[in-house]
Amino acid sequence: MLYLGTNNLKCYIVGGWVRDFLCNRHCTDKDWVVVGGSANDLKTLGFEQVGASFPVFIHPKTKEEYALARSERKKGHGYHGFEINSCSNITLQEDLLRRDLTINAIAYDPEHHQFIDPYGGQDDLKNKILRHVSPAFVDDPLRIIRLARFATYFPEFKIDPGTKVLAQDLSSSGELSTLSLERITQEIIKVYKYSDQPAKFWVVLDELNALDKIFPHWSNILPDVLPLLRKKMPGLNPSQAFSYAMAVWHQAAIRINATSPQDSLKLSSYHIKLIKIIIKAWGFIEKKTPDSIFIVEMLFLTKGFQEMTLVQDVWPILGNPIVKYEELSLLIKKLKSLDTSWIINIEPPAKRYLMLKDFYQEYIENALK
Repeated sequence: MLYLGTNNLKCYIVGGWVRDFLCNRHCTDKDWVVVGGSANDLKTLGFEQVGASFPVFIHPKTKEEYALARSERKKGHGYHGFEINSCSNITLQEDLLRRDLTINAIAYDPEHHQFIDPYGGQDDLKNKILRHVSPAFVDDPLRIIRLARFATYFPEFKIDPGTKVLAQDLSSSGELSTLSLERITQEIIKVYKYSDQPAKFWVVLDELNALDKIFPHWSNILPDVLPLLRKKMPGLNPSQAFSYAMAVWHQAAIRINATSPQDSLKLSSYHIKLIKIIIKAWGFIEKKTPDSIFIVEMLFLTKGFQEMTLVQDVWPILGNPIVKYEELSLLIKKLKSLDTSWIINIEPPAKRYLMLKDFYQEYIENALK
């Protein structure tokens, strides 16, 4: 533990950093819990309080998060239905008790180099088990999604049978409907950012009876989605993988007239644009569109002559069809150097677009020979 100017304030590292350190994984930013102090104590030491719901503060120098030890009591529905107690007499053990999984309920005392593990988290890490800390697991519906996320971080881990029953009961309680789309989306993005097996996220949610509660009609879409996700995900970066997952979902949803991801998730306008382009590209591929026409269509869809970002993101997701991205970039440079000033004289104006496509297609056909 560390002391912040007074023997009353004791600080421990908690959560993901401790878990990842014990697993010999890359450790994320440290989160600290402060025992024996108050908000005024931390403000006096120069800490800045952030947020109004929880007693969380930013260290004036390291900018790391320090939270007052707290206990929680469920008093209503949803994420905000908790009564928070952050009095200075809350113990470290009480703070750890409110956490979701035992592997996330381990603290580290950096002064004495000791782990504080009152709920068996180290044993569960050793035995590869995802287990709830207490029956209060069911108090927060987001824990179902977090459980599925950790199942993708640790794909070799098994979910404790008792934890699975609690999660399934929580799925049936109606509490999942209280989750905001923003919180759900944040969890999904973390899956694609940090997990090597993101497809497992959807499988586990299905096992926990949560998919149809969060995403209507998903059980009808899952058989179409998972084979493609498993096939394509490994080679994609997190942003590409997220776009690919949403595109596969959207394509399957359209096929069965189900809810689209745009209606179910808060996606950026860029992601939505990317998804639409990927779906159109798949349509060209399925129709076995000639290579030269495919390249031209993709360049016009992505506005590839003006800005290459969309082309760069779409191409790997499509599996580098026809030519590699580097070769495509050189081809685009050559296309841009061609004299197309003659197009302005074509009448009517509507005909110019088609003639320009034909012009580029002929050049590309010769280039691909």
